[in-house]
Amino acid sequence: MRLIDYFDRGVSRCPDRVCLTDERRSLTFRETATLTHRIANGLIANGITPATAAAVLSHNDIDAFACILGILRAGGAWMPINARNSLDDNVFILDHNECAWLFYHSAFAAEIEVIRAQAPKIRGFVCVDRPNAGDPWLADWVGGHGEVAPYVPLGPHDLASIWPSGGTTGRSKGVMLTNLNFTTMIANFASSMPYDEPGVHHHCMAHVGEAG
Repeated sequence: MRLIDYFDRGVSRCPDRVCLTDERRSLTFRETATLTHRIANGLIANGITPATAAAVLSHNDIDAFACILGILRAGGAWMPINARNSLDDNVFILDHNECAWLFYHSAFAAEIEVIRAQAPKIRGFVCVDRPNAGDPWLADWVGGHGEVAPYVPLGPHDLASIWPSGGTTGRSKGVMLTNLNFTTMIANFASSMPYDEPGVHHHCMAHVGEAG
C-alpha cells in the first residue's frame, strides 16, 4: 500500500467523522480528502513527479497538515521540517535534500525570505493561511483544481518520505523511507495495539506529523 492509502481507508470507513480540528475549525475525513486531492492536483499541474521532495513549515494548522497528505497523494516525497529548528538547520535540510516545493504558514514569513535566497532548488512556495510576498494563498491556489486527483501508482519500494536525521555526528542527513517502511511500522503498531473503533490521534506540527 502507498502511505496515502491508509488515510483513504479512514475516509472510506468514516467519511463524516471529524478528521482534523484546531481552534478555528474542523474538517471531516471527506472534506480533508477533497482538500488533499486539490493540493495533489495543484502539485501535479506544476510538474511534481514521483519522489519529488516537498515540505511543510508550520505550527499546528489544519491546512498545513492537509498539505502533507496532498504531497503524498501526488506521489511526492514528504520531507518533515521541525518548526523549532534553527533557521540555518532548516535551510541546510531543505537545500541538501533538494526540496522542490514548500508549503508554509505566514508566521514564518521572515524565515521564508532567507530560505528563498539560500535554498534555490525550491521552485514553488505556497502560504497556507494568506497571500504572502507574491506567494499564493493555499485557498486560492487549490481553487482552480479538481476534487479528484489521478491515481499515482507507487510500489512498496518507492520513496514516500525523506526524514532528516538527528545530526549527532555532523549535519543532518536525509533518510529515505519507502512505502514498505511505513507499512511495516503500521503493521507492527496494529499488532501490538489492536483496536476496533476509529482512534483519535494528536499531531504536533513542531515535529510535523508525529503523534504526541
